[in-house]
Amino acid sequence: MSAQSDPTQWATVITAATSAIALAISIWSAYTARQSLKVAAKQFDAHKPNLSLYLQNGFVRERPSRQSTAFALLVSVSNLSDADNSLSLLELAIQHHAPSGMPLQTALPHDATLAPVLGATRGITPLTLPAYIRGHQTIAGWALFELPAALLHDTPIDRYGLVATDTHSLKYHIEVSNLTEIMNGKVDS
Repeated sequence: MSAQSDPTQWATVITAATSAIALAISIWSAYTARQSLKVAAKQFDAHKPNLSLYLQNGFVRERPSRQSTAFALLVSVSNLSDADNSLSLLELAIQHHAPSGMPLQTALPHDATLAPVLGATRGITPLTLPAYIRGHQTIAGWALFELPAALLHDTPIDRYGLVATDTHSLKYHIEVSNLTEIMNGKVDS
């Protein structure tokens, strides 16, 4: 009997060829699945909440009649994510020391009702919270805060920070410096 006509040899050759083709297809499928997983991971990361804060301008005004200091910060908030988000809370974080020397942090919430007090000469339009921000969009407006003098107990302020909280309860922070001081309606630089 010749080797060409032996059915068992042909079956062996066909089985080996089929196995080789199946191996190539499974390698290709694994490669394609890995690439799909990378694309899916990028899409997942692009939908994670991610806000960016930028301080454009700011000033401080003493309010002797109320024994307080008002802060106005012109901020822009960018949504770097593909997913829509909202800004739910803005706070001015003030780091200072108690009279005993213990470090303290006081958080003042954004107060849009301060706009008439601060905006008479500057055209202040406050941010309205919550503020909706579409994916890859930016909003801007004034964040307004009032610090009662009694909170500080005549201690100096070490530094300021702006803290934004989104609807996912994620917090974003930016340092605040170089605020222009307004005394008696005049800029004191």
